[in-house]
Amino acid sequence: MTAPYFICPHCGEAAAVTLMPLTQRTKDLVDAIAAHIEKHGIGASFEDLMAVLNLKSKSRVAALVQTAIERGWIVTLPRRPRAIDLSPAAWAERKQSAQRMAA
Repeated sequence: MTAPYFICPHCGEAAAVTLMPLTQRTKDLVDAIAAHIEKHGIGASFEDLMAVLNLKSKSRVAALVQTAIERGWIVTLPRRPRAIDLSPAAWAERKQSAQRMAA
């Protein structure tokens, strides 16, 4: 199995990325974001994530998002609404996982 990698948009070089493990709740968040992007083509809002994960506050969603960012699973664009996306390495890992499950 090869490590997930992404192509740097600045220099064009491939860089290996090690994704840190997630707690179950943070994994659920990443799965919810990926599902929302695949269905709607745009990142989920904190309100959307709050509803899907059955959380009572947006601050809890924000904490989970921050954890996922720190562990390399998602990226955000500052000052842009719904700018939550999976990192290129996370998309590669999801694709590899789907291929392993299909085999």
